Amino acid sequence: MRTLARLIFGLTFILSGFFKFVDPIGTSLIVKEYLEIFHLGFMAPIAVWIGIIMSSMEFVLGSSVVLGLRMRIISTISLIFIGFFTLLTLYLALFNPIKDCGCFGEAIHLTNWQTFEKNIILIACCLGFFFQRKKVEPIAPAAVEWIIIFIFAAIALTISISSYKTLPYHDFTAYKVGTDLNDVETGAAQYETTFIYSKDGKSEKFTIDNLPDDSWIYVDSETELIEGSTDMAQIDLALSDEDGNYWTEELFAEETLAAAIIWDPTKISSKQIEDIEEFHNKAQAHGIKSVLFYVGGDFDLDMETYFADRKALMTLNRSNGGVVIFHKGVITEKWPSKSISSMEFSDNDDDFEFSLLKKEVAERMKFSFTIVGILIFILLIRYCCRMSYKRKSERD
Repeated sequence: MRTLARLIFGLTFILSGFFKFVDPIGTSLIVKEYLEIFHLGFMAPIAVWIGIIMSSMEFVLGSSVVLGLRMRIISTISLIFIGFFTLLTLYLALFNPIKDCGCFGEAIHLTNWQTFEKNIILIACCLGFFFQRKKVEPIAPAAVEWIIIFIFAAIALTISISSYKTLPYHDFTAYKVGTDLNDVETGAAQYETTFIYSKDGKSEKFTIDNLPDDSWIYVDSETELIEGSTDMAQIDLALSDEDGNYWTEELFAEETLAAAIIWDPTKISSKQIEDIEEFHNKAQAHGIKSVLFYVGGDFDLDMETYFADRKALMTLNRSNGGVVIFHKGVITEKWPSKSISSMEFSDNDDDFEFSLLKKEVAERMKFSFTIVGILIFILLIRYCCRMSYKRKSERD
């Protein structure tokens, strides 16, 4: 039973940590929601690093529990960790301040009560091996076990930081490559976008028709459904021009559409602006419609611009300043900001559906091989360490 409890707890933590650290920007959105709930909004600038550290820690705890590494310490930390989040999810279940706890990132969505019930099972498993932690035999000398723990931490941090600087290692969002945005019912829905500006420590909302003067500082934008239904929509993506007219359907009817995505203009460098302008010129040279999807506010880029909700744009491309390519409303490519200078548009009319299928298959295989590879790596470490440690003990 102790081994079963360790496997249930450890594998759940491995997957939960993995699903979050492969998408650090998405995880930071979840962290920010928690910070707002508990009036800790001042920590929002480091939300992404809080998410990276927490998800990496979760992955390391899960791997260590499965392997039985340093169980006296690891089981204690695990109990504190799951105990804290069980209380937190009980609060979420009772008061419902957010709809999704985000414990499995974008990969698996649970209600708050489902999350609490899951944590009850996990805390029971944790107690099962916590009270028998002294009976777990070491698989290697203490120093070697610590080295293995640090290896798992390095794996998590490397993938997470790489994903933060480019794109998620695996895209679980509603707008992953292959998504057909024509399947999202937006025609019957009407939206209103408001823009948030601050001045002298006060924040106010403005519509597109009455934006404030230059003495105000742009903060954020919000898009709200005011009429109709979005039952099929996973994330509302409503694109409007500067006059407040919506062009979502018309834009996604284009044969090929190349869109630069900016969801935080305050963090766009002059080099990124140059890269976006270069991308725009390349697209035009190939006869491809090139536009800017933007959150709003003042920004100097000579491109056809459409405004959208910040969270929707972050879901569309996790890389601020990155590019998304659409073929008749189907997402075919995503490029991070740091790579768009190397983008090349092809003049060949390739088989679109076959090319997209190859990308989707490759993405699924990469994800499957990564998960299976991690589990095999854990098994190999346990087997090799146990065999080596056992022979050493027999010689001694």
